[in-house]
Amino acid sequence: MTRWNTGALTLVGSLLICACQTQPVHYGPASYDPPAPCAAGFEQRAGLLNLPPTSPPRNQSGPVRIANTISYDHRLGASAQWTDFDNGWSSLALRLKSVGAQSISAHLSDVRLPEKSQIWLCSADGRSQQGPYRDAMDGQLWTSPVPGAEGWLEVLVPSNERDQFKATLYEIFGGYH
Repeated sequence: MTRWNTGALTLVGSLLICACQTQPVHYGPASYDPPAPCAAGFEQRAGLLNLPPTSPPRNQSGPVRIANTISYDHRLGASAQWTDFDNGWSSLALRLKSVGAQSISAHLSDVRLPEKSQIWLCSADGRSQQGPYRDAMDGQLWTSPVPGAEGWLEVLVPSNERDQFKATLYEIFGGYH
């Protein structure tokens, strides 16, 4: 064999070996699962909404109440922060904190969720996750409560549909029972 043939065979062999070791190419988020909710440095990449402290009423009369209702009524994007991941997904993340709360839950209104999007509410210790919420009846969504004085609200959306997501954080509930 000539020196040229040996070099060409080495190059072709190397290319074949490299081609066998490459990962398939994915175009867009449809072929990917969303990232794990409330993970990947959530506390550092999320906005913080410090809410009024939660405490039971001093003299409770009338219907039994189990939580303080904290009216907020702001677009979710006003307090939360967007993060774009390399896999074609984006996260809108917000920490909800009410000192003294035994649990946290939320009511979202005017919700428009693009296809494949998910909403999660997680406890700050990661032991409790409520979701994925994928639908909002008549634009309304109430999360189940998570234990603790801080809850992590996360919206996972395919990055190419991020602008289609809309929601208002209407109320937060600080549970005291």
